[in-house]
This record gives sequence, structure tokens and C-alpha cells, in this order.
Amino acid sequence: MRRFPVMAAMCYVLVAAPAWAGNDTNTDEKKADEKPLAVLKHDNRVLAVAFSPDGRQLLTGSVDKTARLWEAASGKLLATLKHDDTVWAVAFSPDGRQLLTGSFDHSARLWDAVSGKLLATLKHDGRVQAVAFSPDGRQLLTGSGDKTARLWEAPNGKLLATLKHDHTVWAVAFSPDGRQLLTGSADMTARLWEAPSGKLLATLKHDDDTVCAVAFSPDGRQLLTGSWDNTARLWKATSGKLLATLKHNDLVWAVAFSPDGRQVLTGSLDKTARLWEVASGQLRATVKHDNAVWAVAFSPDGRLLLTGSVDKTARLWEAASGKLLATLRHDGAVMAVAFSPDSRLLLTGSADKTARLWSASSGKPSRD
Repeated sequence: MRRFPVMAAMCYVLVAAPAWAGNDTNTDEKKADEKPLAVLKHDNRVLAVAFSPDGRQLLTGSVDKTARLWEAASGKLLATLKHDDTVWAVAFSPDGRQLLTGSFDHSARLWDAVSGKLLATLKHDGRVQAVAFSPDGRQLLTGSGDKTARLWEAPNGKLLATLKHDHTVWAVAFSPDGRQLLTGSADMTARLWEAPSGKLLATLKHDDDTVCAVAFSPDGRQLLTGSWDNTARLWKATSGKLLATLKHNDLVWAVAFSPDGRQVLTGSLDKTARLWEVASGQLRATVKHDNAVWAVAFSPDGRLLLTGSVDKTARLWEAASGKLLATLRHDGAVMAVAFSPDSRLLLTGSADKTARLWSASSGKPSRD
């Protein structure tokens, strides 16, 4: 099993909605660099970013031991949420009223989004590297280096179930109906569980390497896993049957289902993001960077694609054609990307100690 530095193990679960038909997309065409609308500063690398459900606030997590809440319209800092070590994962509750942060200090913390008040501390015996809210916001799921994922009640932080793996848990997800949980681990498996009982329903095995990304299809009937074995895999949720193996030439870091569940998107250390048809497992398109692709996202309206790379850029693409629309530059690797709920704004987080807010309107800034 291959081992990598902490920074080189970021895996994200994002939702995609492309409609390409074609093969490799040429990225050699030069595009003018775009200017950010706002630069949000941390004191160390920014590893995680998120928009609030209404798009009015931004949440960032950093190696500087803080998560920071920002106003999207102005870039104003609203609150600083402190941990005792790197903040690796961040999330907004579905109603936007609560924030969840996961840290290397062996805890996840639940916060009030209005006041910044700490509501609950969820303790693990190792680094917390993945966090998620249930669709109704009443439960929380955390994944840790202590070889467990843990299910908690919100907002009181009561422990409901402990889900055991044989190695670090890198990724967690709730099913769309909140009745199932999916976890990915360095023990070479993803595991499907019943919520809230914690009963193990299925074990999904990869070939001798870490499963670092997981996702449910929008209807909950299929599962997607990404692994350091250079593949992403599609599975049937009811039986755990393997449906398709989607191959890259190096580690797969990020996976996503389209909103209609007909396509999936994968990002890899092989410098590409690839779009696949679910029904056939066929490769539909490839877009290229100059270094590893860490993060991928499609706009909620399905018209745009955003990719983030170690090549110090995020790139904005037209989803229908794969045309490169804009290159968004940082001074370090781009570790995280996100679209606002209305598809008008982009958020990128980087090893250059900043998160940056951009306009998604044809890659052009809406204000200086």
C-alpha cells in the first residue's frame, strides 16, 4: 500500500452535472488570468472550503488551526473558529444555521453560524479527516485516523453509533434519505452502514490500496468510490455488487455523481479529470491540468465545471463543450473548490494561505 504525506491525501466528494460528448479536451489554448473578487487570508494552507446553502457566507479550514466564516458579498471576516491543530474538513448544515469542523486535534466541533458559539465537541482518538451533516441536519458523521467513523446527534453531540474499520477513515457520506452511511478507509474498503443503528450492510473492496473518496447517487441506488489503486468504482447499493471499474493512470482523489445520476466525474494524480457514463462505464471526456487534480465540481445549474490542481490553478470549463473559459491562479496548489448555490460564484482554497472568491460568469470578474 502506497503512503503519502498528509497534504497529498486530500479527497473530496462533490456533485457534478456535465453533458459532454467527446474525447480529450485541449487545454493548450491560452486564456487570460482572471482577477478574484476577494482574497480571504489565513496564516497557513487552506485545505477546505464551503458555501452556505443560501450562498451568503463562506467557510474555510486551514493548517493554521482555524476555520473562518466570511461574508460572501464583501469578503468580511465574521468569525474565527479555533481548534488545537489543522482544520481538515468543514461543512454547513442544510439550513445554514450550524457549522461543522474536523481537525487533527482529535475532534470535530459543532458551531452556531450566527454567533460563532461552540455547541458541541465530538471526540475521537485520532485525527478527524471527514465530516458531514445528514440531509435533515439532525445527525453528524465524522471519520478519523482512529479507524472509526462515528454518528452523532445534533446539536447535543450525543454519540449514536461507532462504525469500525481496520485503518484510517478518509471519507464519509450520508445517503440522500439519511438512512444509510458510506465510509472509505485506508483498509482498502468502503463500507455501507444502516443509520442510526450502525449495522454493517456491505463491504466494498478495492485492490490493495486506500479508499479516499465516496459518494451516493442522487437516488441512493448506486455508490461511487475512489482509490489510490488508480480506479474509481461503481457499486449497487442494495447488494454491494460491482457495476463498473473506471480507470486512471494514477491515484484517484475525487469522485462525484451528476444530479441526475447518469454520469460520474473523477479527479486524479494523473493530471486529468474524467467524465464517465454510469450506464455503460464508458469514458465520455478528459480534461487536463499540468499536475495532479485535487478537487472537482460542477455548477448547480450544470453549465460549468471547476477543477483544482497542484499546478497552482483552478480552471473553469464549459460543461457542454469542455471549452476552457478561465484560469484562476493561486501561488500554491489549489486544494479545494466549490460553486455557490446559484452557480454565480466560485471559491478556491490553496496552499498559498488564501481562499479566493471569483465570478463564474464566463470566467469574468463582476467587480474589480
